[in-house]
Amino acid sequence: MMNSFNIDYTEVAFNLSRQTGIRCNPHGKELLFQKCPYCGKAKKFSINKDTGQFQCFRASCGTKGNIYKLAEDFNLDLGRDANEYFGVGPRRQYRIFKKPEEPIEPKDAAVEYMASRGIMKDVIQKYQITADEEGHIVFPFIDGQRGTASLSCSEWLSVILRMIL
Repeated sequence: MMNSFNIDYTEVAFNLSRQTGIRCNPHGKELLFQKCPYCGKAKKFSINKDTGQFQCFRASCGTKGNIYKLAEDFNLDLGRDANEYFGVGPRRQYRIFKKPEEPIEPKDAAVEYMASRGIMKDVIQKYQITADEEGHIVFPFIDGQRGTASLSCSEWLSVILRMIL
């Protein structure tokens, strides 16, 4: 079954099975696991294919929750949008560079493009906006602890939107 993030709960459950090495078998609306990935006891764990809810039926374990908790606990991939929204799954990696000794000088391509958009050269220099080898506008993201990460326009917009929302 799908939801607002188009997460296929069955596929996530099978990914859990592959990642943990625990076999699972469909049984009606449930996927029954040979053992619980939390306590390791046999035939007591299932995931509902329609809702993504899971539960270990062993009294001493009793772990239950939803597919998002499984994704968090076992680093499962729910798809890019859901991963970013819930803060689970594989993390997006940015290219990290040393903090430059000198300010980044804007390339002509960046100056021309930004000027055509009404952005003055002093603003471009202040924010060290430049262009990459392919002519894409690049905004440096400076992190005092790790250095400078070079982000493309779309990556920068994504970072800004996550900070705002």
